[in-house]
Amino acid sequence: MSAALPARRRRRGSGTTRGRRVRRRSPGVDMTGVDIVPEFIAHARSAHPGPEFELGPMAELDIPEHCVAGILARYSTIHLPPAELDRVLAGFRRLLASSGVLVVGAVAARAS
Repeated sequence: MSAALPARRRRRGSGTTRGRRVRRRSPGVDMTGVDIVPEFIAHARSAHPGPEFELGPMAELDIPEHCVAGILARYSTIHLPPAELDRVLAGFRRLLASSGVLVVGAVAARAS
C-alpha cells in the first residue's frame, strides 16, 4: 500500500494490535496507530518509538475531513455489529482523501 501513497500524506492504522503494522511505515509517510484498548496503545508506544499512537474509536478521530491517504483496518472491524460497521466505514470515508486507499482484512467464514 505504501507505494501508492504520495509523500508526506497521513496514513492511519485502526486496531493497532500493539503497533506491529504501524512500525512498518515508509519514508515520507506520517503514520498513526489507533486502538480502543489502552494496554495495546501503551505497548505500541513503548515497543515502537517513533510512530504516533492514539487511544480512541477508529473512525471518530479529531482530524480534518479527507486528509488521510490510507487506512489499514486489518481484522479490526470483524467484531462490529452490522449497524456499527456501517458507521465505521462512513467514518473512514470521511477521513480518506479522494484518492485515498482503504485496506480491510477479514477472515472468511466456512459454511457448516
